[in-house]
Amino acid sequence: MTEPRDTHPRKLPTFKDEREAAAFWDIHSPEEFPEEFEEVKATFVRPLIKRGLTIKLDEGTIEELKEIAKERGIGPSTLARMWILERLQEKKGWHVVDNPPPGRGYQDYGADPPTFVQFGQDPVYCVCHGSQYDPMLLVVNVNDKNGTSYVGARRVHGPAPRALPVIPVKAQGENLVGGMAEPAWYVYC
Repeated sequence: MTEPRDTHPRKLPTFKDEREAAAFWDIHSPEEFPEEFEEVKATFVRPLIKRGLTIKLDEGTIEELKEIAKERGIGPSTLARMWILERLQEKKGWHVVDNPPPGRGYQDYGADPPTFVQFGQDPVYCVCHGSQYDPMLLVVNVNDKNGTSYVGARRVHGPAPRALPVIPVKAQGENLVGGMAEPAWYVYC
């Protein structure tokens, strides 16, 4: 018996335009290109917590919190803090930074960002230069620093010259593992 022939390309193709890229990603997955990714080590710095808050909970609730935290591989205080911050963020929307507030002159950039138009949320906002990127609008851009083509969230407002590169992730057990499809995508300065 012969092995089925692998019909998936092994290298990401260069796309001539956004339509070609969209058609390609409609039928392909980043998992088809494992050789295009490299494992990276990420170091996370804990934020400085300046003050504590005591919350009184009954024993059953504390045990349930500990059980859920253990399943997730974190401590119960971390889980409680995450849930509180998530709830506070729900009230604000997904933007942690909104000072100065993002501009909304999307039409000036020929954009109609779905995150704003359909969901009433501002696109991803970069406070470095005030640009915004809509993660629902993926495009193929060329990095002007090194000529590398890449996939990114389309710039819908602000002075940035190109899209914000995506960081591909895949589920590995209960974790999301990220990598760089091509390190040259991420050269900005």
